[in-house]
Amino acid sequence: MTLSIQGAASGDSAHLNPSRVDPNPARIEQYGNAAAVYAGLFLMADENVSIITDANLTVTTAPGTGYHRYDAVYAYVGVAGPALGIAAGTAVLNASTPTLPTIPQGTLILAQVHVQASVTSITNANITDLRNFNSRLQGAPPTITGTSLTSIAIGTGSQTFVTQANIAWVVGQELDIASSASPSNMMVGQITAYSGTSLTVNVTSVTGSGTFASWNIGLTGLTGLTGATGATGPTGATGPTGATGPANSLSIGTVTAGPAAATITGTAPAQTLNLVLQTGATGATGPTGATGSTGSTGATGPTGATGPTGPGWDQWKGAWSSATAYIINDTVSDAGSSYICILGNTNNAPPNATYWNLVAQAGTGSGTVTSVGLSLPADFTVSSSPVTTSGTLTAVRASQTANLFLASPNGAAGAPTYRAIASADVPTLNQNTTGTAANITGIAAPANGGTGVANNAASTLTISGNYASTFTVSGAYTYTFPGASHTLAGLGAVQTWTGTQTFNGTSATEALKVLNAAETAYIVAAAPAATQTFYINSGAVQYYTTAAANNWTLNFAFSSGTALNAAMAIGDSITVAMITTQGATAYYASAFEVDGAAVTPKWQGIAPTAGDASSIDAYSFTILKTASATYTVLASLTKYA
Repeated sequence: MTLSIQGAASGDSAHLNPSRVDPNPARIEQYGNAAAVYAGLFLMADENVSIITDANLTVTTAPGTGYHRYDAVYAYVGVAGPALGIAAGTAVLNASTPTLPTIPQGTLILAQVHVQASVTSITNANITDLRNFNSRLQGAPPTITGTSLTSIAIGTGSQTFVTQANIAWVVGQELDIASSASPSNMMVGQITAYSGTSLTVNVTSVTGSGTFASWNIGLTGLTGLTGATGATGPTGATGPTGATGPANSLSIGTVTAGPAAATITGTAPAQTLNLVLQTGATGATGPTGATGSTGSTGATGPTGATGPTGPGWDQWKGAWSSATAYIINDTVSDAGSSYICILGNTNNAPPNATYWNLVAQAGTGSGTVTSVGLSLPADFTVSSSPVTTSGTLTAVRASQTANLFLASPNGAAGAPTYRAIASADVPTLNQNTTGTAANITGIAAPANGGTGVANNAASTLTISGNYASTFTVSGAYTYTFPGASHTLAGLGAVQTWTGTQTFNGTSATEALKVLNAAETAYIVAAAPAATQTFYINSGAVQYYTTAAANNWTLNFAFSSGTALNAAMAIGDSITVAMITTQGATAYYASAFEVDGAAVTPKWQGIAPTAGDASSIDAYSFTILKTASATYTVLASLTKYA
């Protein structure tokens, strides 16, 4: 609701403030309708403090039936000049008399508003004028400061001082009590008793500490206008985590019918929830409605857009192998079923659903036949044909006339038959041989189409003399040289070995001895990328000739198509070197991976945290495979400048 206040009428001199007074010392004086704070805020002559213009004040909603309250209208001097405010009181029963609310410090009460139950407007009969127009400033200003020689320690609570009498102090006023010798040590509180020379103050705040026997006492100044909000200070340190409270257990108690309600009884950590559920009577089942007629078929909708092309099925890898590094869309067979790879992996067998989706399930059905027969050419004799329930079909070659062989017709194309050998069946022999057709002996020289070697009954390959021609043997053979003086010569100046070559020594000799050896270095005319993959197949020593421009993650793999886990056996070790060029701003390898999985090297000395400016940094790594996809990596960094 709204309370209308009318401004002062012209010539209302009895309601005007007195002329400005400049007191010394500073003090507070009260007049009929003004409160002037000296040495602070002043009211000027002929200014009506109660209101300058007509105004409306909002009254808080009236109390309910059987209650009423008193509100207080007050005047104050704000930033824009004199203004009005209204303070809501506390509602009491109609049988009790309300009390006026406390108004802000430094304001002047003007009127009492009687707010009765459930009213929506205020009448003049419910407004009582509380202004006093009879007082004027007369005589000497009252004394509002004093001193005390009482020895008191600074502290809160009730403090009693011996001071001067007849000072303009009243109970409820707030005092500043400061040490005469050290004014920064002071107390602030409200007067609870003042009689004669005895002053009792309830101290609510203190500044400084110590015991003093000389005090200056004065009224606390009015609170100034609120300043602008300062910048937010830094967040304080997080306090320690409090102890974990007991776990609360809420169990279901009674469940009854009635007006809906829920109550919780007991105290934590063991409480009970009791429920009252409202249930209505079950209504009668309504009759089933008649079935509606079937609507006509709607028109066929437009053909949807063609979907995206699915992944290809051209990555068939055959039977699954634990040694193969599979990538997405690789397809394998296992236990009669086929699977497609959905996540790259090595040694994760189907049907592991993390890595494989089933494409075709192995069949488990069975059936029966009524008759199975076998028909073959006449040179075979077939038995047990046909099979009508179960059995085995058998075929054996039929007996033939002696000294015949199965061959195509002599001198013409046609189906093979059994016939005698003809001279055209035997190739021309142009060899340097002796003996008979049943027993050829000797060694055929390479110049005559032979190999220059002889094969004896013990399957020992004997090489005679210096064999200068190409000697090719297919299949898997082991070649053993009989004595330490035998050597393998004539290989030429340069030999290239492809694949893994294994040299095994003995318990008393080395596996390999060379006079000198050179290792190929892979020269990279670039700087390391943010994630740089080190393909060992490209070279164990790799030199990046462009100055590094960023820190990088170093990922070790065998090649673009083969994971290091697939290339290395458990127990293998590989040593590699990465040589990087550094400019004026240096960078370094900050993280490490093998086949894309993070590893933490063990460094010789301290792990690097930066590169070496204007230098060449050489990283050396020894990678030991200790289990499947598990590695120990030994690392070092050397600066070359």
